[in-house]
Amino acid sequence: MEPLIRAVHTTHKWQEVFEDPLFRDAFIEEWVPQYITKRRWFAGKSTPVKVFKIERILPLPTDFGYYYHVIVEVIYEPGYTETYLLPLSFVTVLPEEESIQILGKCVIEEKSGYLVEAVYLEDYRNALFNHIIKSSKTNIGVDNFFVFERGKIMTEKEGDRIHSKLLDVEQSNTSIIYNDRYILKIYRKLFMDHNPDHELVRFLSEYAEFTHAPSYGGSVSWVRSGNFTVSIALMTELIPNDGEGWEYMLQKIETAFDNFLSSDLNISELPKLKYLKRMKASSIPDQYRELIGNDFLNNIEILAKRTAQMHVALASNKIDRHFVPRSYNSDFSVWLKNRLIYIFENRYNMLESNLHKLEGVGLDYAHEFIAHKSDIIKHFLSFDELKLNSKRIRIHGDYHLGQVLLTDNDFFILDFEGEPESTIRDRKVKQSPLKDVAGMFRSFHYAIYATLFKSDKYRDNKDECSLLGSKLFRVITNVFMDKYCRIAFKNNLDIGYNDEIKYLLKYHLLEKAVYELGYELNARPDWAIIPLKGIMQILKVEENEK
Repeated sequence: MEPLIRAVHTTHKWQEVFEDPLFRDAFIEEWVPQYITKRRWFAGKSTPVKVFKIERILPLPTDFGYYYHVIVEVIYEPGYTETYLLPLSFVTVLPEEESIQILGKCVIEEKSGYLVEAVYLEDYRNALFNHIIKSSKTNIGVDNFFVFERGKIMTEKEGDRIHSKLLDVEQSNTSIIYNDRYILKIYRKLFMDHNPDHELVRFLSEYAEFTHAPSYGGSVSWVRSGNFTVSIALMTELIPNDGEGWEYMLQKIETAFDNFLSSDLNISELPKLKYLKRMKASSIPDQYRELIGNDFLNNIEILAKRTAQMHVALASNKIDRHFVPRSYNSDFSVWLKNRLIYIFENRYNMLESNLHKLEGVGLDYAHEFIAHKSDIIKHFLSFDELKLNSKRIRIHGDYHLGQVLLTDNDFFILDFEGEPESTIRDRKVKQSPLKDVAGMFRSFHYAIYATLFKSDKYRDNKDECSLLGSKLFRVITNVFMDKYCRIAFKNNLDIGYNDEIKYLLKYHLLEKAVYELGYELNARPDWAIIPLKGIMQILKVEENEK
């Protein structure tokens, strides 16, 4: 339990406590700054905060108790803002859960107690579930409502007996498991619009009937009539699984490296494979199959199939303007170029400021990146919508191995919120589905080189293993690409012909690698070598193909 700042005494009732200036000031000036900046879901840890403000106080009276949902606006020194959700309750006795989070100590109507995060209270969790089951609409002020929606997979009788537990793990949202069947994700960082996670899961489940993403169970939204709708929480089915795709890939890549080092194979004996060249799993040379196994190649094909089926589903609606596929046009081209040049300049400046944190090969790659500044800018500005005949659709937007679950040699796709740094509007822009494919390819690259760079057992054979990693990357991506394209073509998903597919993949591969560089420089500079290596590999392949 964290140390508490001074206790606050108020004569106001709990239902009116935020009308007390003393309580309100202590809350926003002392308790919130101490509390919110230490939470895993707070995204602004690396940026100085100018001030915290109470944007809105949304009460939720229920049969289980009276709760507040306080919307906190965070204004940063550089001038931009973010908005966060704090569900709150007052308790006089702390529950037994050791991990309960306390914001402050207070005395309300002569009762001493604590202001706590309501998500740690079973009554609050059960109240949310009951409202969703009943599809309630709760008036919380003039033209303000909490709208609870129940999905097709849930029935009212499920509210007769509720068991809930908080999934107390480090993540960017807060998750509650109900009856070991459903999981409710409470969004902490809010946007004045529907969260794309809410939109896409609901669409895929309720309308497109895509069966390899969690089924939509329900949602909680804050609706301000005639103004905006804010996604507060999303309920989906809980998927039993064998772990994330990331852990699975790390295990398989490590096995491949170990098999190579324990074999009599020479790296020069492994057949050369072309970059982004479609290959069926059955056509992969035997030397590679012995290293990585047929089951692994089959699973790569399954993942590619599910990815393509997801995109086919997202492109299936020809009526709803939010999902109807669109052609490329000059407006999109201008938006894309401006966005990517901004991201590149940001990463370039970050890298120059963090060179002292890099060493060895990572530092060498950093200097190469700086030397290729004009080439990368030229690459991003080369985007020409007039040469593209394929269609843009709503996409996952942040697609990687950590967003898929392995289930009985199959895959489920999760977390449709989009790129964390992007605005809510940018996350909803229709783009090439090949951007998702590029994101997954970058994740394959990460798994290969994270295995190589982060283990001492490959130190004596690092050069050979690095070359092997490049070859394995081509095996995996070529197999994925072949299966993905075959499913896409079969289902009339318009991704273009071979030249256009290859062009868009290369474009988005470089985009994703540059984007990744920012996260690594902020969070773990010693990992910056991986996106830097990816950027250099992409540029060198393009140079060799000229």
